[in-house]
Amino acid sequence: MRPPLTALLLTAVLVTTGCLGGPSQPPSDQRAIETLNDSQDTMAEVTSYRTTVDGRVDAAGNDEEISLSVTGTVTVNATTQQMNATAGVRGGRDVAGRSATRQSYLDGYTAYTECARIGWARQNLSESRSWHTYTPVGQQLSALNETNVYWNGTESVDGTEAAVIVAYPTKEDLQAVPNVRSGGTPDLAGANLENTTLRVWVDTDTGRPLKARRHIRVSEGGNTATATVTYRFTEYNEPTAVTLPEHDEETFWEMGCPEST
Repeated sequence: MRPPLTALLLTAVLVTTGCLGGPSQPPSDQRAIETLNDSQDTMAEVTSYRTTVDGRVDAAGNDEEISLSVTGTVTVNATTQQMNATAGVRGGRDVAGRSATRQSYLDGYTAYTECARIGWARQNLSESRSWHTYTPVGQQLSALNETNVYWNGTESVDGTEAAVIVAYPTKEDLQAVPNVRSGGTPDLAGANLENTTLRVWVDTDTGRPLKARRHIRVSEGGNTATATVTYRFTEYNEPTAVTLPEHDEETFWEMGCPEST
């Protein structure tokens, strides 16, 4: 069984990477709604893009502290409906099987996630949603679509002017976004999701998202975890070949990966 602090740490990783009713909020800003709608329309026409992920998660409680760094790369080809993602988690000496690199990929509406011990988890995704919904940009825009959104001016992202949309989704909002599950993950039901902020930077000319950042704080009992993960979206509509892993005789788990500890 995982120590409670370790489970909370992994919960924070799940929420920030887009894989988890709060108080009432002011109505959405019209400029933010228009920017979000334009971005969603733009993404429907995107054929490919790449994503890099960089973040940090810190958990504390019971005189114990654990930290993890999170990195990742994602290649998306919407024309062929294929995606390959590699995620690395480092640190956390007590997080057995988690200081490692794992792969996941989409082939049409079937998702595959590499397990910590052996084999792959296989999941059939709902085809009632746009395929883009299951990719990194789609996850962020779908989360914004579930909650109120606010205009936060413009900023420069690598020399490009970008409109900034900010939102404060609840656990229910995030859970409403369809996602690719990974097996062997902790139960999220008992965690209290606090101070969740999602920011997305959208190119004011093209409507394409350039960057997104999730910052969350979760707590359970006397334990707390804080995570900040940043996504950068580049190489839109450039020639993109997605390489899918070869499995040979790998085991496929239909109900998610078995527990690693």
